Parts: sequence; structure tokens; C-alpha cells
Amino acid sequence: MRKPGQQPCGLVVMLLLSIVVQAEESRTINGCEIGTFTACEGADLSGVDLAGAYLDSAQLANVNLSGANLSGANLYGADLSGANLSGANLNQANLGGADLGSADLSGATLASANLSGAYISRGNLSDADLTSADLGFADLQMSNLSGAKLQEANLRSVTWSNTICVDGSNSDDHIRGSCLFDLKDSQE
Repeated sequence: MRKPGQQPCGLVVMLLLSIVVQAEESRTINGCEIGTFTACEGADLSGVDLAGAYLDSAQLANVNLSGANLSGANLYGADLSGANLSGANLNQANLGGADLGSADLSGATLASANLSGAYISRGNLSDADLTSADLGFADLQMSNLSGAKLQEANLRSVTWSNTICVDGSNSDDHIRGSCLFDLKDSQE
């Protein structure tokens, strides 16, 4: 029988395993320690392989991640504002609730990525592959989606305003003020 105030053994073991796993995942690249709660604003991480990395709530504003492999990475709630993610592989990455304001995601692959609730205002998503991505409740105000692939993407409750649509038109020029009008024709 457990004494008052004594933690269950299973909970302690799970907590210790979590700490060990996070410590093992932590590594330093170009002076930036990669792992839980990473803070590397402005670092050059271009072309690095961070597939499956756990970067939940990371502070990566203005980081250069161009051409990086972040497939399957967990970037939930991360600050990637102003980051260069052009040509990056973000397939199946979790960017839910992330701040991607003014980020460059041009030519990035985000197939099946979670971008639900992400702030992508003023983001450049031109020629990005967002096939089957979840953009539900994302903020795409003043973003550029020209040439982006959005087949099967969830665009429920997206915030549109002065957004450049897939076909190059402006969301404000359309009856419903969104880019949803042209997706069927431009994605075939």
C-alpha cells in the first residue's frame, strides 16, 4: 500500500523515461542545442536533418531552415516568425498553433502537415505543397498562396484577408472574401 504523498511507481518511471528520451534527442548543430524548448533565434540551420525532432514551443524566430528536413517533426506552438523554410521538407510535421508570421515557406513540402490554428499572416507559401494538410482555423491574412498545391487540404474556418490565392488573384476580390472559389479548377 502506498503511503500518503508517495508517487505511484509507474508515474515516476514514465517521467524518468521521458527525461532520458528528451536528453538523448538533444544535440547541438551550428551552436544551437536542438531539443525540448529550443531557443535559437536567428540561427543558420539550413539543410539540416531534423526529421522527427521534438521542438514543441521552440523559439526559432528568423532561423534559416531552408532545405532542412523536418518531416514528422513536432513544432507545436513553436515561434517560427520570419523564419526561412523555403524548400524545406515538413511532410507530416505538427505545426499546430505555431507562429509562422512573415515566414518564407515557398517551395516547401507540407503534405499531411498539421497547421491547424497556425498564424501564417504575411507568410510566403508560393509553390508550397500543402496536399492533405490541415489548415483549419489558420490565419492566412496577407499571405501568398500563388501556385500552392492544396488538394484535399482542410481549409475550414481559415482567416482570409488580402490573401494572394493559388491562381494569383486576391481573396478580397471574391464574393466570399476567400480563396476557396478557385481550388477545384486550379487543382485538377
